[in-house]
Amino acid sequence: MSMRPEDKTPSQENGQVQYCAEYAQQAERLSQLGLDDADLAFFFGVNQGTLDQWKAEQLEFLTGIEIGRLTVEGIVERATVRNITGYTAIKQRVLRGRVIELEYHVRGDPWAGMEWLSLRKPSWVDGA
Repeated sequence: MSMRPEDKTPSQENGQVQYCAEYAQQAERLSQLGLDDADLAFFFGVNQGTLDQWKAEQLEFLTGIEIGRLTVEGIVERATVRNITGYTAIKQRVLRGRVIELEYHVRGDPWAGMEWLSLRKPSWVDGA
């Protein structure tokens, strides 16, 4: 039994999901959350081939995915560097009924630093 035209959603034609311009922004936001291509295909209700086709034909879609992934990679990289080098943080404590802020230093993690270096600069492992 075929669908009547009025039964189709605006993004469907011949039972296939058609690309919509709004997908670029959605793909960017989903990529920022860490979704990979398989997850994106599932979200949009398409197979991997259709997703690849959209990426090849729709520059704004591909750009949205790339920007989203670069954004999250930057956040993770900065957090990793902070973990390696150490950082200053603030704690709130109650002292005699008053809330005070205490600054303290969180020491860096040398093991995380060695792991990061070995992945980013494999020659570092050979020379160590």
